[in-house]
Amino acid sequence: MQHIRRDLVLAAILCASALSAQGQRTISPEGLGPVYGGNTTGYPWGYSAYPNFRYQQIHDDLAGKVRVFLAMAIRRKESGAAHTAVSPTLQLDLSTAAVGSQQSTSTFVSNHGSNRVVAMASKVVNFPAANPPTNGLPAPFTYVMMLDQPYIHSGAGGICWEVLMTANAYGGATMSFDLATNGLARSVVFGTGCGGVTLAGTATTTALGQTDAGWVPNSNVYLLLGADNEKIAGLPLPLDLTSINAAGCWLYTDPLVTVGLVADGAGGIANSFPMSGLPANLTVDMQLVGPSPAVPLGLAFSNGLYQTPSAPRTFMRNWISNTTSATGSLQLTYALVTEFS
Repeated sequence: MQHIRRDLVLAAILCASALSAQGQRTISPEGLGPVYGGNTTGYPWGYSAYPNFRYQQIHDDLAGKVRVFLAMAIRRKESGAAHTAVSPTLQLDLSTAAVGSQQSTSTFVSNHGSNRVVAMASKVVNFPAANPPTNGLPAPFTYVMMLDQPYIHSGAGGICWEVLMTANAYGGATMSFDLATNGLARSVVFGTGCGGVTLAGTATTTALGQTDAGWVPNSNVYLLLGADNEKIAGLPLPLDLTSINAAGCWLYTDPLVTVGLVADGAGGIANSFPMSGLPANLTVDMQLVGPSPAVPLGLAFSNGLYQTPSAPRTFMRNWISNTTSATGSLQLTYALVTEFS
């Protein structure tokens, strides 16, 4: 089992060496790089009825992390009709959050730290048309706002960002952006498997379950458990395994633990992890690998599976459909999935 795990990781790293470096990028909430947020919103520029909008978020998970940002972006929802191009007039302000997200108030200015800066001066930002993805992964971060100059985040607290939209000529159907939700047990399939194998699951506050199919009957299969689905050895996930004779296969997690399982006579597996005594905000990224005559490598790789019994409260949003109001509608349980790069 350990031999298979070492070979798998080595193969992934060799494969990754052929990929171009992506530079520093931070996706918040954590773990939602290849995993969609699970909800949807059109805020701030996705509704034709709102020509003006003020929208703010705090991300607690950037506390303690020193970062230099050149851009900030959000992404569309992973499903639905194509989004047309849109060109709103936007200003982007950034600061070290004055408070944690769960201590924030509906007063916009009170949530910003003293180092608040206009990171992107008000300008027309041209966002391209965006189609839904077709590869089992979330949409890319198409809606990019380039900063006027680098922003240095000291890590002294979370990060607070605020968009002021003063013009929006968009007139189409509602744009749906990827919105994360706090405090919910989640089991999310992401990516695609190869060799005809699948991995699905269920999550509750007491147990994480996995259901697998398509394996060689009675074969030994290995469940890879990791806490990172965005990088392995500093290189970006998912990794295309074509270069190791596994075209159509991908690595979706940086495996920390490997669990040996046995497929039943029909090629299926049912597994469960009780959550008794484990942290309520534990997140686990999973993938299965096992023998397969359908892949030249001789191994098939399942899709990825992201599971958590109760996502921690790490973010907020505050919004109102004008730019002059000092207060908005505060929600402590939602946030747009955001990329800082």
